[in-house]
Amino acid sequence: LHFAPPPPIPIFSSHHQLDSSWVGLKLPKPDSKTTRVWIQNINGINNNCNFLAYHSAISELHRYSVELYSFTETKLNTYHFHNSDSLKTIHQLALPGSFHIMSNPNTHHSVNRIYGSTLTISHGKLASRYASSGSDQFGRYNWMQFYGKHSHLKYYNIYRPVTHTDLCTGDSTVWASHRKILQDNNIDVDP
Repeated sequence: LHFAPPPPIPIFSSHHQLDSSWVGLKLPKPDSKTTRVWIQNINGINNNCNFLAYHSAISELHRYSVELYSFTETKLNTYHFHNSDSLKTIHQLALPGSFHIMSNPNTHHSVNRIYGSTLTISHGKLASRYASSGSDQFGRYNWMQFYGKHSHLKYYNIYRPVTHTDLCTGDSTVWASHRKILQDNNIDVDP
């Protein structure tokens, strides 16, 4: 598989309006040996209006022949049935035949939003090569594996929180939250 690099400007963010006009004709349809991948830290998927902005963004990326969508810091608790079912429905509506894998910290089942989390979706010809997927229980990463005639690909989507920023330090940081989850499970590593 050959991977075309994604465009440098993000198309989807919970902080900005959806604006794909910058793409224009700069993204020609990839040839049959190329798979287009979209990788982005989206800093939270907005679940207002039943994920309307997310559905629009996924549909727009599909128009540009993206076949592997890789999002970090989704901030969604997919153990909350509404989030999980809504995302599953959106993926099947916007990307029929797609596969997705989500990971998030296995913490409070009742809360709607949490720090971190990853989401990976495969679609199109890449999804036809889908073999397996998995994730860790702490929301740090997920993976998908694909097999072709002569090769295979195992794609990892990893979220690594920073220790601190100028605006956020101490026990309230995402890093501290992940560190606590790991320590509570007798795992002593840097998140």
